[in-house]
Amino acid sequence: MTNRIKVRGKGSKDRILPINDVAFRSIISYIVYRDESIIKDREYLFLTDKGKQLYPVFVQRIVKQLLSSVPSFQAKHPHVLRHSFATHMLDNGADLRAVKELLGHENLSTTQIYTHVSTDRLKQSFKLAHPRSTLNE
Repeated sequence: MTNRIKVRGKGSKDRILPINDVAFRSIISYIVYRDESIIKDREYLFLTDKGKQLYPVFVQRIVKQLLSSVPSFQAKHPHVLRHSFATHMLDNGADLRAVKELLGHENLSTTQIYTHVSTDRLKQSFKLAHPRSTLNE
């Protein structure tokens, strides 16, 4: 059985997304940590260190900090991760309509903007940024 998570996106739209076993185990570990260390708030999965709902500036700050160690990324905001996800999916043969659903887009034309990124550029970014890249051997 595939692990799934319910995500609330822009406009308070909910969707169910598949997640792999590593992500699932990480979420379970986080929940254990959260429930032992942080004020419990059952309404939201991810909380600030003060036990409050994550807010956009908080997430942007964390993503910027983490992406600062990846020299190939010039833009350092959460949308870069979304863009990378969509581009990688499409470059590896995912159906455009499936990517549309995973991203929560209303219109297919919104998803099509991700189809223009070259495979070579993606491979180079992966080679530079991913610690387990086999492309740099």
